Amino acid sequence: MANAAAAPVVDPVVPDNPYHAEIRAALTVCGITAATTQDKFIEDDGVALLQALGSLTEKDVSEMIHNATRRSLTAGGYRLGILHVKKIKALNWWVRARLREQEEVDGHGVEWNEAACKEAMVLMDIERTTRERSSTLTAPEKFNPEHFMTGILQFQNYLQSHLGVDGTRLDYVIRDINAVPDDFTT
Repeated sequence: MANAAAAPVVDPVVPDNPYHAEIRAALTVCGITAATTQDKFIEDDGVALLQALGSLTEKDVSEMIHNATRRSLTAGGYRLGILHVKKIKALNWWVRARLREQEEVDGHGVEWNEAACKEAMVLMDIERTTRERSSTLTAPEKFNPEHFMTGILQFQNYLQSHLGVDGTRLDYVIRDINAVPDDFTT
């Protein structure tokens, strides 16, 4: 009996989940084009949808990437350059901003593209710099109807200087003042 060469064991081809197309397109814009790296990001880190990425803070994203780079490549780790990391953080910032504004998140390149990525990186840096440089404001004084506009400006400045749980400025809750009704009384 002749020694038969053992046939190599090959994993069966698993069709890609159609729900992953959105995150794959977004990762491609971030410069992560290798399917294996995208697979590890989706499967090992559990970020299968853009909304899932939006539920993470910037610190969470940093820790996720740090943990992935500490794992060996055979154990599901991957290596990313600093620009890739910054683009993923910008994607996270963009998704959180869209969700905060209750807008639809589309990662198929229609809205998240190179221009949106560059803009998100700039806005993210501006927000971080503003947050780091902002001085602590005291709480607005008790509302005084005689100084209505001063009170509104104090309140807006106060909310701009404070961050919510997810790291975003609290002034997003302020809506434009359309008009004060004529019959408005104090």
